[in-house]
Amino acid sequence: MILKQKALDLPAICKIFDISEEESRYVMDSPAGQGILVYGEDKVPFRNQISKDSYIYELNQTSNMQLKVA
Repeated sequence: MILKQKALDLPAICKIFDISEEESRYVMDSPAGQGILVYGEDKVPFRNQISKDSYIYELNQTSNMQLKVA
């Protein structure tokens, strides 16, 4: 799974995974929940946006990696 990448890293990642320029748009300045799933020769662009109010979002978000103590 390839998510948002920095512009400097993107050309190398595209070369390694044989990602086209069109496909690279899914990981260049992309919103949260968007990317490319690479499995062998297959590449599947995806967009999976989840409401920030949901429990699933809290479990999976990576923008704030602080441990929350209840």
